[in-house]
Amino acid sequence: MEQSHITSIIVVMTVLCMTLVVEGVSWLAVYRTDDFKRASARIVELNEKVAKEKELIVSIDRRKVHEKKIARMEEDLKSANEAVNKLKLRVTIFVSLCYAAAYYYLNNFVFGKTALARVPFEPVSFFKGFVSRGLNSNDLQEVGFGFLYAISSTAIKSNMTKLLGHAPPRSSYSAWEEHVKRTEKYVNNFTTN
Repeated sequence: MEQSHITSIIVVMTVLCMTLVVEGVSWLAVYRTDDFKRASARIVELNEKVAKEKELIVSIDRRKVHEKKIARMEEDLKSANEAVNKLKLRVTIFVSLCYAAAYYYLNNFVFGKTALARVPFEPVSFFKGFVSRGLNSNDLQEVGFGFLYAISSTAIKSNMTKLLGHAPPRSSYSAWEEHVKRTEKYVNNFTTN
């Protein structure tokens, strides 16, 4: 095996080990607490209630009341999501600092100017600088540490979180849908006046 292949594997394994440590700290600080479990259960419960209410067919005269009830439930869901995010905030900051410190150390002191891999194509112009960032070579097919670290940490972190069961429950609340509703309401108010 070439030296660059071994170095690439070392980078990926370093990211894997770091992700396991960070997920362990996250579990200790957040995911095992009763507050997080209660907030997650509340999100699941509210998601089910909102889905049931949206499936109901209501008469025209009860439509406004029904829409207000759904809006109240979605507000409750939004506040439950905020509660979960508030619980995770400190750990999220800690995780970000860990990844940034690891990147800084590994990029400046260990793998800095070394080509770690080679892509079999020339990257599109948007990615050219990112793929070979930090390398002294003019060969745009060589992959530097930053690109390999970013790709492996993104892939490993998201999959490890799901694998360990630390991903918070999905919410049916959508900020985009809320924005569209508010815009439609504003347009309707504006056009009727």
